[in-house]
Amino acid sequence: MRILLCADACCQSTCYYYERAFRVLKHDVVTFGPLFTVDDILEWKSVEDRYCAFSAVEKTQRWNTLRRLRQHRDYISTASPMPVSIPNIDVDLIIWIDSGPHRLRLTGLDRIDIPSIGIIGDVRGQLKEQIAHARQFNHVFVQFTPSAIPAFKEAGISNVSWLPPAADEDLHYHQGNVEPIYDIGFIGSISPWHQRRVRLLGELRKNFDVLIGSAIHHEMALMYKRCKIVFNCSLDGDINMRVPEGMISGRPLVTDYVEGLNEFGVYYQEYYTEESDEQLIKAITYLLKQDQYYRDDLAQGAYNEIIGHHTYKHRAIQVLEIVS
Repeated sequence: MRILLCADACCQSTCYYYERAFRVLKHDVVTFGPLFTVDDILEWKSVEDRYCAFSAVEKTQRWNTLRRLRQHRDYISTASPMPVSIPNIDVDLIIWIDSGPHRLRLTGLDRIDIPSIGIIGDVRGQLKEQIAHARQFNHVFVQFTPSAIPAFKEAGISNVSWLPPAADEDLHYHQGNVEPIYDIGFIGSISPWHQRRVRLLGELRKNFDVLIGSAIHHEMALMYKRCKIVFNCSLDGDINMRVPEGMISGRPLVTDYVEGLNEFGVYYQEYYTEESDEQLIKAITYLLKQDQYYRDDLAQGAYNEIIGHHTYKHRAIQVLEIVS
């Protein structure tokens, strides 16, 4: 199958993982969307630095990595909120992936005889816009927030289902034997808008050695493995990418419980998913008192769960089943 993969965000994020998975499945992939210029990366970094809740945190690694990684699109679009038509090329399937920045909107898909799939990412604060854009796709997947699906159906989009986030078994797991030298590792945004996340990290830093950073691919995998525990806190009830990426890391993940988390085989007793601040801190404290063998056993269970059911190859197969 020849797939036109359209993506609005960073060339090295979700769209890249799906592109790798489709190629592993022996499909021909053509990519379309905007590139990230150095100015785009610096502007993004500047905003995050300006609103970083912890001034002493080292968060440059991700941006330096993005500036050095090779970017590629077979067809390059201009980053714009205005809708654009797809390139006039011969393909069997069109897939559009949204990861948040909304720098590529498509138009006219309902007027062409090619099946199309929209993979919706961030719905926070822009659910109406996402629903409006989704109407033209033959099928819609919601990635991070299963609780948003009823809103799509109420708007008349019946062809919608959940497609949970995934991990790349090669990029999100560090193969080497790495000694954990930090108590807790966290990777993600820590602006004042992420109030619970910032509050919890502040509490944890009072008693533990917490590594807070920003990294992608192998650098993220290594950063996680430098820690005894991986910590995550969701935003607005979504299941973010850090859940499967943390589970595959080789370290036990402690995260808050949100709708859909059970899809990952995660239960309170097994992987320490907790709802309240007190429960989260209690679970982390307990895990850090255990020996490394105990934590490794938990981490191995999480790793097996992801490898067995939640890689991007698994997700790519799910997507293609819709048009098979």
